[in-house]
Amino acid sequence: MLPQIFKNSTFQYVFGLMIVILLLVCSISLGSVSISFGEILSYFFSSTQINTITHSIISEIRIPKTITALAAGIALSISGYLLQTLFRNPLASPSTMGISSGASLGVAFIMLGSSAGISSITALHFFDVSSVILASIFGAFVTTFIILVISLRVTSMTTLILVGFMIGTINTAIVGIWQYITSPDQLQAFFLWSMGSLHSANLSQSVLLFSITICVSIVVIAFSKQITILTLGEEFAKSMGVSVQKIRFLILLFSSILTGAVTAFCGPIGFVGIIIPHIVRYIVQSNDTKKNIPLIMLYGSSFLLLCDIITSLLSHTFPLPISLVTSIIGAPIVLWILMTKSFYSSVN
Repeated sequence: MLPQIFKNSTFQYVFGLMIVILLLVCSISLGSVSISFGEILSYFFSSTQINTITHSIISEIRIPKTITALAAGIALSISGYLLQTLFRNPLASPSTMGISSGASLGVAFIMLGSSAGISSITALHFFDVSSVILASIFGAFVTTFIILVISLRVTSMTTLILVGFMIGTINTAIVGIWQYITSPDQLQAFFLWSMGSLHSANLSQSVLLFSITICVSIVVIAFSKQITILTLGEEFAKSMGVSVQKIRFLILLFSSILTGAVTAFCGPIGFVGIIIPHIVRYIVQSNDTKKNIPLIMLYGSSFLLLCDIITSLLSHTFPLPISLVTSIIGAPIVLWILMTKSFYSSVN
């Protein structure tokens, strides 16, 4: 049981915001080169010049990485929440439903495209980002649409998860074939991308990802009332005047944009989208989307910032792939969700 103070809405938001701020400072401070809190303050708020190397590390490495972590954590968490609402499945998330692998297939189409006579992009420069993002979003959208069509005929949650797993396996197999016939240079670039990293994006790219995430999040909040009504069942939603088909399409579009954008910049990152919505529902004890989304944004970004800090501390040469850390932390939490009725019932 949660302490009584955690049930206070104001405390939930203030506590979440404080955690984000603390982790933001730690993310900028910690790494192969430690940066003091005073130097961070001087960089942002003082005219006093700091060491040139320290200034470069903060502006060119730490800030883009931190912004990317914020955006990716928010995007994957909201995407997972939307998918769990759409499929009414507590285990739905971009990774478990094969949607991340669909986005990866779209990126593979661009990065490994020359193996099929398509102009390839071996490095993610700013002017190449639009094609990578669009391909990733398209791959995520098509995969989600296929699962949505199948979900209309399948009522079992377990079967639907298996369907997502099978579609994800097909996507992964196609990418594997593409990797097998591609050149070593392209293969190495794609392999490094597929491990998942928050360090791939420069400042302009991280700001772009953050902008996409915030814009979609605002639109999701604007449709929060209809999404909340949809959680009560389609028949009830129709009786309340909600266009179920329209909301389905919007959820499909929103989750695809969020998953596709993150996958394009960071590679596939698992478990964030499945655990954060459950934790927030457990804290809030409500399916009110308007209340849940801001907390999901706070705790989703906090979780990925924490994972980023762990990757930086575990390796003093080059940070570990972020997907490894999210898997190690996320898998036990998913097991806890499956074994704890209070978590599982929070989505019912």
